[in-house]
Amino acid sequence: MDFLLGTTSAGAHGTLRPSRTPRTARHAAGAGSPGPIRADPPTTRPVPQPLGVWRAAEPDGGFRARPRGQPGRTQAGAPRGRGTSMQVLERRTLTEVTGGDGGAEAAADLAFARYTHDYDDEGLESVLARARELHAEAAQAQAGERHLGLDHLRRVQDLVPEVRRLVHDRDRLDRLSDLAGVELEPYPIPTSCSGVNFYRPGQAPIALHRDGPAFVELVPLHADGGQEGGSTLVFRGPADVGAVRAAQGDLPAAELEAVPQRVGAAVLLQGRMLLHTAELLTDGHRVTLVLSLRSRAEPWKDTNTLGRLLRDDRPEDVAEAWEHDVETRQLPALRRHLLG
Repeated sequence: MDFLLGTTSAGAHGTLRPSRTPRTARHAAGAGSPGPIRADPPTTRPVPQPLGVWRAAEPDGGFRARPRGQPGRTQAGAPRGRGTSMQVLERRTLTEVTGGDGGAEAAADLAFARYTHDYDDEGLESVLARARELHAEAAQAQAGERHLGLDHLRRVQDLVPEVRRLVHDRDRLDRLSDLAGVELEPYPIPTSCSGVNFYRPGQAPIALHRDGPAFVELVPLHADGGQEGGSTLVFRGPADVGAVRAAQGDLPAAELEAVPQRVGAAVLLQGRMLLHTAELLTDGHRVTLVLSLRSRAEPWKDTNTLGRLLRDDRPEDVAEAWEHDVETRQLPALRRHLLG
């Protein structure tokens, strides 16, 4: 099975079939894995430069996570969900996964964390229903493949009110910031702020890639089949090393760590620092809400260049937002960091 190496402007997780050898939560496939992952030689990439984002309007009230330490409670008028507060299932650092802490390039020590969430069931069901409607409409009007060939919707916060409210939910941001170890903020480029990814049996795999935003939160909305939604697969080593090895056809699936994607749980991933893809689904489907975030204190730690964004988006949809963010947020924050 061949793979293209690439990058994606929003969090994106395609498909790859790992070994069926039993594995623990800390290890991907074992012996008996399929042959090495291959990739076409990577094209020359532009030197990373600060990426832009837009100034988000304050959302109206509505979809909110429950207050910390108050299981089962919801905001007045909000639908009741599972009645459980966030429970961390697994947290891995960059050092544990890649062998290094990422140095100055990393926004935090976190590689990924899995946790049960307490987002309202009815709200997520509404997101799923609307996303399926939009997906069907987009399929009828599809004019060509997007960057990396991912089957997804973009700019969902502008299309689904529940997503917009969840993106800006203060309690959610506080919890994720605690989990990451740095204060996080919503990703401000509208086209990359949120998305919904669709996976189907035998779907052609997305390229092994690193994300543009510093972090993504992956919230499975639906999964069926024996794999229960499958897993995100992360290379256990430095991302640049993995990219070179994949291009040379020397990246066994046994070196990919499986991060399960299950309905009722979510994953916070520092995808900008990790080479990753996703498990091939053989008998089921998954629909995943993807919410992008970045460090509030270090917004320049972002590899979404304007050129990279234009692989997916029209200039009129991203150029102004990119310029505004670089001038008003990223460069001022970087100057303060360097001069302080």
